[in-house]
Amino acid sequence: MTDHVRATQSRDERAMQRLSGVAVLLLFFGLIYGHTWGQDSQAKLSSGSWERVATGFRMAEGPVWDGEFLYFSDVPPSKILKLGADGKVNTVRTDTRWGAGMAFDSKRRLTICEVMGRRVTRVENDGTETTLAELYGGKKLNGPNDLAVDGRDGIYFTDPLFLNRDKREQDKEAVYYISPAGAVDRVADDLERPNGIALSRDGKTLFVADTAKSKVRAYRVEENGTLGNGRDLGSVTEPDGVKVDVDGNVYAAGRTGIAVFNSSGKHLGTLKVPEHASSLAFGDKDRRTMYITTNPSVYKIRLDEALKTLTADEK
Repeated sequence: MTDHVRATQSRDERAMQRLSGVAVLLLFFGLIYGHTWGQDSQAKLSSGSWERVATGFRMAEGPVWDGEFLYFSDVPPSKILKLGADGKVNTVRTDTRWGAGMAFDSKRRLTICEVMGRRVTRVENDGTETTLAELYGGKKLNGPNDLAVDGRDGIYFTDPLFLNRDKREQDKEAVYYISPAGAVDRVADDLERPNGIALSRDGKTLFVADTAKSKVRAYRVEENGTLGNGRDLGSVTEPDGVKVDVDGNVYAAGRTGIAVFNSSGKHLGTLKVPEHASSLAFGDKDRRTMYITTNPSVYKIRLDEALKTLTADEK
């Protein structure tokens, strides 16, 4: 989720407080345009080989590949959607309380960050819902945004304060870890606005976007799930979603495109995208198709084709 929500709120906070909840949503996400979700699997863009595979959403976010389908969130309507190989989009879950970032664990259970629910939940294999985290230190979380699952099914998640500002209870915007046993610990609090999050291929490094500072941070993962001191991996203009490809490269969706770094932090270039990307995922059998979500649409491109368009900077 990008920082434009916070910026809009701070510019006219007093006026916002006088508006109804519905009116606030209209201002935040442009619902006044009356978008209806659907798909356009035949739409091609003239720029590169990007293909628009679905469009008409209010705020597409949190894409994740389950081995067969692409799942993604439409945040304000509180829906989780599934994109099939035939290009059809189906709603698979509703009432997600503004579900955003998602991930599957080793048992194919879907874990969801609920921004307005201010918690992390898991959909069990029988369809029931389990709350994994909603409190830290006896106080409500800010609004969990994105998450990453490790090899033991422990869960790292970011807890920024994009919304719920008038209900704030936590003293930090931080990164937390839910251990396999269910304990919730704060593992990083040196970020101003933690957002997208991803683990390296070997699970030994955690990458976190700091939207406010326009940086991606890298942390060493310890055996017990705690984190070592962080370092700056690289600069990205207002980074949002973060993912790692099959070759170990790190991708951060930012204001001017998707910045690509190797695991050491060398900037390999920036991918130009058809619309401002909120997040991304790698899918298909070889995990070499890149899917991106934007406010209204989902696009895809083969990774090799995308990498041919890398530019040297973010301009």
